Amino acid sequence: VISDTVKTIDNYFIKLCQNIEGVYFGASVERISFISFSLGYGENFSTVEVSDANPYYSDNGGCIVDMRTKTLVLAGKDAVIPADGSVEVIGMRAFHNHDMEQIVIPEGVKIIDRSAFMNCLNLKSVVLPASLEELWPHAFAHCDSLEVFDLNGFTYLPESVLWWSPN
Repeated sequence: VISDTVKTIDNYFIKLCQNIEGVYFGASVERISFISFSLGYGENFSTVEVSDANPYYSDNGGCIVDMRTKTLVLAGKDAVIPADGSVEVIGMRAFHNHDMEQIVIPEGVKIIDRSAFMNCLNLKSVVLPASLEELWPHAFAHCDSLEVFDLNGFTYLPESVLWWSPN
């Protein structure tokens, strides 16, 4: 539990905490570093929640979303990317080390940041939305099982999507 007095969650906040099961962010959290949770939590890490009184972050579909930038900053174990327009960016390392086999990125997502799905070792299939404008380098780094990217019915091999932009 991150109390209501904490404003910043900095780098490596959770490091080598293999038994942590979830995190609750209090009402005063203003900033969550993109690598606060990217190392060290174990397979039991599943829930992420934010106080309803927090004006900056919300929890939606098992995801922590920065409402100011519409950035998904952290995803719990069984997270589903909200398809309600609240997410336009999947942030750096948001799904780091997740155990998913496939992901369908909903319409409205415009940017997938670098390392967003890094080390998702079982990820085989990614369906990208037509709204996607930028897919940053290494967004799917070390996703060793990755077989296919699908964008509007067009299939790309993983090595052809090291960096992609529709422009």
